[in-house]
Amino acid sequence: MSSSPNYPLNIPSTDLRSTGSHEAVCKPAPATTYDYIVVGGGAGGIPVADKLSQAGHKVLLIEKGPPSTGRWGGTMKPDWLKPTNLTRFDVPGLCNQIWVDSAGIACTDTDQMAGCVLGGGTAVNAGLWWNVSWVFTPD
Repeated sequence: MSSSPNYPLNIPSTDLRSTGSHEAVCKPAPATTYDYIVVGGGAGGIPVADKLSQAGHKVLLIEKGPPSTGRWGGTMKPDWLKPTNLTRFDVPGLCNQIWVDSAGIACTDTDQMAGCVLGGGTAVNAGLWWNVSWVFTPD
């Protein structure tokens, strides 16, 4: 997504804060017409939906999984992160937690490991690819 979107971002069709569940809550489709419907809010779907909407098209982005990062309303986190707005997707290294706890994150309708969260596999693996900006101040 662009850093300062000029269009409304109404993401939470899944509100984990109210249900306390890691399962998606299905809602009826809006009675609106769209120029484009993008299925999957992963590494391909999010930028495509973003570019189309920036070009003035009316776009519906459909993601079956829950929000991932704290920025988008995600709530999946270990106890030590509870006092923060961060989730397991915001912290480098916690991406490996999917191998021991994939409930609500891994797709159950495919025989391959795939991330069914906002951001898809990119959100699950993001912690592996963070480019840290080191600041060095000599004494």
